[in-house]
Amino acid sequence: MSERERALARLFARLGSIPLPTEGMTAAELAAFHRDINRERVHAAKHAHPDHALVVVERRASGLERLAERDRAKLERDLVRLSSFAQHLVKSADPPISPADLRRWSRMLAEDQLPWIHERVRRCFIDLFSGSPVDLRRLLEPRRSTREQPTTRLWLIDGELKEMLEGAAPHEHPLGDFLSILRLRPFPFGRCPVCSNVYVRVRRQRYCSLQCTSRGVEAARKGKRREYMRELMRKRRERDRLLKLKSLRAARSQRGSPIA
Repeated sequence: MSERERALARLFARLGSIPLPTEGMTAAELAAFHRDINRERVHAAKHAHPDHALVVVERRASGLERLAERDRAKLERDLVRLSSFAQHLVKSADPPISPADLRRWSRMLAEDQLPWIHERVRRCFIDLFSGSPVDLRRLLEPRRSTREQPTTRLWLIDGELKEMLEGAAPHEHPLGDFLSILRLRPFPFGRCPVCSNVYVRVRRQRYCSLQCTSRGVEAARKGKRREYMRELMRKRRERDRLLKLKSLRAARSQRGSPIA
């Protein structure tokens, strides 16, 4: 894994560890949440500064509004710095983006794309680590400012099977880098059994941090101790039962009424 791939994997792991506000909601709560969000979107569209208002609404819908401003800004900077999609937009912009406008443009792009990317990445990790399949058509479903989602089709040409990519090329889609990282071998991500955060694995790493490693090892030790004590008490109860039955048989045998 190259340094850029590792940096991208860490970015997606951070995004995949941020819970969505809809997780754990009942059907009624989910419907009410979506009604509130849609109402806020309509209100934001009529706002004096609709672009900024819509960004705030999308952050709330994806759960990014809960992050500290410094953490959210770092995610936005990393997304623009590492994303092939952002680099492609800069190179293909017509008219070209001037260096003076590049910083403002990059921030606007990150604010627009980050909530949507976070939601897709989070849902993808939830499905993968729960053993459910991920539908690439839904994952790559197009949104505004993107072309048709990339689709791979198989063709038999002159007796040879060919793969043809239709629609947007991977570097032209906001999630192209994410799919590229997912396809790395071995699979680069793991889910911490203690805190459920997603992390980039190093060799046989099982936990996301030293704190979770300590807690996980201690929990495993207590679990083994608990299982050992449970088995020990079961054997003692069985031994006591056999001793009691043996004493009962001996007592009845002395009275001339042996137990069958």
